Amino acid sequence: TTVAIVLLALAGEAAGLALVSSSRYLYLLTPTFAVGAWLVVAADALRGEPNWFTVPIGITMLVLVAMVRWARGSEPTAVRSGEVSAAIVTAEYVAMSVIVVPPLVQAITERLWFALLATGFGVLLAAWGAVSQVRRRAAFGVGATAVSLLTLIGVPIATVVPDMSGPALWLSIAGVGAVAIVVATLLEQGKGTVRRIAEVMDDITSDWERSDAADPAPQSTRSGPTRRQSVGRAGPLHGGSGPH
Repeated sequence: TTVAIVLLALAGEAAGLALVSSSRYLYLLTPTFAVGAWLVVAADALRGEPNWFTVPIGITMLVLVAMVRWARGSEPTAVRSGEVSAAIVTAEYVAMSVIVVPPLVQAITERLWFALLATGFGVLLAAWGAVSQVRRRAAFGVGATAVSLLTLIGVPIATVVPDMSGPALWLSIAGVGAVAIVVATLLEQGKGTVRRIAEVMDDITSDWERSDAADPAPQSTRSGPTRRQSVGRAGPLHGGSGPH
């Protein structure tokens, strides 16, 4: 459509202005206009499927966050300002949620195969977190994958159980209870293993960026003399052995 063409032209002009200008923030206009053009096209041709809208919006938000970090001259493993870090972390969580949550909702309300789509998104986010070495991204991706797989298993069970009656219903309840007991026992026995795995993962990701990486720790040591050294040097003024 005409609006989409205009938005694409504005995206190209914004990229050109960013190239000839010294301001890095002009680059932010390019993905904004580009996703606007896509949304206009999707609104006309792809109605009724929210993922055609939410996924491009989420990806664009992640791109904008990365460009803001680059524009501010952020270090790869930390952000300078705690305030900026909080905004970046919030924006990334919102963007990843916009990508993953709609197919999860559709898996429950519409068709189950949307859980597979959410699983794929979770795996991609986890891989992105591993490649970029950012803990929150990898953790969100792993969590989204786990929730998607649980949805893939749990929704069919929830739809089958209400149709059962009599002995089949009680046998199903007994089977689910037995499985829950076995799982709880395995988890109880595997606490040490889980703890060791968590420690190993913590060591592997020790140099990755965390959500609180931007908040610098207070300096515990200073280049000047410590309080004890100052008191020691001022001994003659506090009853020391020097001449009065």
